[in-house]
Amino acid sequence: MKNVLTNYNELMTGKEKIKAELEKELKFVRNNYSGEFLKQKEKELKGIYASKLNRLTESSVQAIKSELEATRNKLKGVIMKPIPEDTLNMLKSVEGLKLTDLEKTELMKLTEGNYMARRKAIEYLGTDHMEDSDYDLINRSPSLNNIIGRIDELEQTIDNTIRNEESNLFAKAVIQNGDLVNSIDADATSFIQIYE
Repeated sequence: MKNVLTNYNELMTGKEKIKAELEKELKFVRNNYSGEFLKQKEKELKGIYASKLNRLTESSVQAIKSELEATRNKLKGVIMKPIPEDTLNMLKSVEGLKLTDLEKTELMKLTEGNYMARRKAIEYLGTDHMEDSDYDLINRSPSLNNIIGRIDELEQTIDNTIRNEESNLFAKAVIQNGDLVNSIDADATSFIQIYE
């Protein structure tokens, strides 16, 4: 997800550069032309620069959305990794048994690196209290739903700041700061490393 921040900042810098170039060109035209010819030149320049802005915006938005979608797909791929047969058999064999803390710990170790196996172990062990909607307390990483939700919110915020830049200056500054993107990236990377 590191490219999200790079693409976003390059887009914002590029937009400012294009706007400055347009203002420079308009100033020249206004100082050297008048009447209908001036109006025609202004319209022509605004069209050229609007086209440049649109091309830059669309290519950047596409790159950002592709990066975010790739992260979502990677997360979803990790959770859909099948449970190994021997792990599944072991989980089934302890279903309903009253296990000691050591046995529970060892069973949880058996499920390391496999999200669905870990979920199944939690289900069999009756330890639903170990996971809530925000954090997977077993390994202290944010939950999949939390990470995907934050990616979705980030995408929406980025889209809003690009489409309506002037009314979202705070959100734009938050994104450009990088902490938000880096935090989501760190959580996604941590989740993937735990279960990959």
